[in-house]
Parts: sequence; structure tokens; C-alpha cells
Amino acid sequence: MAGPLGPAASLLAEGAATRKKVEEGLGTARHLLLACHGKFEPYQPLASHLVLNGGEQPTLADLLGRRRLSGTRLVVLAACETAVTDFAGLPEEALGLPAGFLQAGAVGVVGSLWPVPEGATALLIWRLYTALLRGGFPPAQALATAQRWLRDVTCEALAVPSDEFGRSAEDSRAAAAMAGWLRGYVLAPDPDRRPSRPPYYWAGFSLTGL
Repeated sequence: MAGPLGPAASLLAEGAATRKKVEEGLGTARHLLLACHGKFEPYQPLASHLVLNGGEQPTLADLLGRRRLSGTRLVVLAACETAVTDFAGLPEEALGLPAGFLQAGAVGVVGSLWPVPEGATALLIWRLYTALLRGGFPPAQALATAQRWLRDVTCEALAVPSDEFGRSAEDSRAAAAMAGWLRGYVLAPDPDRRPSRPPYYWAGFSLTGL
């Protein structure tokens, strides 16, 4: 597929993103990107989970039972509430999806602290991997670079990712939808407007680990 992940990336989109297929790839991926729904369960942290195709829900308990990610440098959880580990001072505050992936062997985990908007998140992840894989930045610096870019990018500047997402549209309907979302900003009346400047769009993602 097009984009910073390059042609060697293995894509599981829509109906192909089953729990079985995802679990089969856990032990082989150096970079694992999960763009799906997620839910933190504050009163039952081990039940915190991702939501895959067909409503399948691998939980934190499932992850803690695995040690198959020793070759995984970075897990990116492009989903809501995937970095939440503390709620109302619960004794299990150290538990959360990042802890599960680290316990399973991953070196670092990027996740979100609140429900995140789909379009802005896709942009953030695109820039994160551009900085990480093309720029050679370490994960913490790559994430910070992506967050600053999303905060400051103008409607006019969004024409560049719009073109790149458009070229990858043949690989995924999600890419086509993303290209359409971007074009809405590119064609905005004020080209200097910064549509993702509020922290809600970019500040929710954090890195756990190294």
C-alpha cells in the first residue's frame, strides 16, 4: 500500500481484520498498527479491550497471557481510550492496554487518553509513521513531531496528504474516505485556517515504554 509503511506492510482491512488473523500476525510484525475501536473498563481493567471485525473483543487479559511480541518495536493503538490506565484512584491503576502490550513483549505503545476523532487521528498516525520510518526519529520524537504538525497544519497544506491518501485509495475504502475528508478542508474558504489546532484533536495520544 502507499504511504510511509511501504509496500512490505501487511494490511488487514474491514472483513479481513478478524481476531484470528490479527493474532496470527502478532509475533511477526515489528510495527503493529491497530486502527479500530477500543474501550477501557475502569472497574474491570482486565476486561479493557479492542473491538475488531464482527465485534470480536480481545481483552487485556488475553494480552497478558501472551509473550509473542518480543520482536515488536512499537504498537500504535489508533482507537479511543487505549492509553487510559487510571480512573478514580483504583488499586489496578497500573493496568491498561499499554501494560498488556508491554507485558507481551512490545518495547513501546502509543494510545489515546480519550475518544478521538477519526479523521484527525488518521492524519496524526500518517505523520507519526512518516517521522518514524522515513525520518528515522525515535517513537517519542516521532509522536511529538506528528502532534505539532497536526496542531499547526493549515487547510491549504492539507492538500499534500489529500493527494497521498488519494493514491492509496485503490487499496482501501478507508483511504478513499480519508481522501474525501481531507478534500473538505482543502476546499475550505479560509486556506490559512488550522482545523485541528484545539488540543482535543492531537493531545490525547501518549507513548508508554520506550
